Amino acid sequence: MNSTVWNERYRAGHGSLAAPPVEPLQAFVEGLEPGYALDLACGAGRNACHLARRGWKVTGVDFSGVALTVARERSHDLTDLVSWEEADLLAYSPREEFYDLVVVTYLHLPRQELVRVFSTVERALKAGGLFYFLGHHRNNISRGTGSPKHADVAHVPEEIIPMLPWCTILSAREEVRRPDHDRGGPGREQQIDSLVIGQKRDLF
Repeated sequence: MNSTVWNERYRAGHGSLAAPPVEPLQAFVEGLEPGYALDLACGAGRNACHLARRGWKVTGVDFSGVALTVARERSHDLTDLVSWEEADLLAYSPREEFYDLVVVTYLHLPRQELVRVFSTVERALKAGGLFYFLGHHRNNISRGTGSPKHADVAHVPEEIIPMLPWCTILSAREEVRRPDHDRGGPGREQQIDSLVIGQKRDLF
């Protein structure tokens, strides 16, 4: 899926200013000391702005210019704490070994492309930095709501872990919760996600 498709989605109202940050991410950062964060596939900025409001200095990256327009409106009072970059993550070059936290939420790509993004994450993180990944679990396609339709882009935690050989895995689990939206309908009142949290190892 390309930026043109996502630009049209955002023009149609996807990623409204009222959308809250992802609940599991809110809980995760609650006890962290703020530092420098990179939000890859940041969309309209709901997670990046939440981090900034908690004192993080955040860079949000997405390939949808329309999404970033919404993000800039959302962050009008956070200009000293958050910046936005329009880029395709498969070609993005981050500031290397700089960030304390890298966040990737609901980026659904085939395995080979996801590994390339994770390589970018590795380059961006300083030793000891944290990586937070949250995406729709494959079971969500049949039992949850809001999921991509193709199993090859909905990964389970056990598949994510081998893609992160540079990480010490701190948590890897299936996360079942109420959905962020009301599109589920009867029998689809849950959202099933894959949550993986890792820490970049110091190789020296």
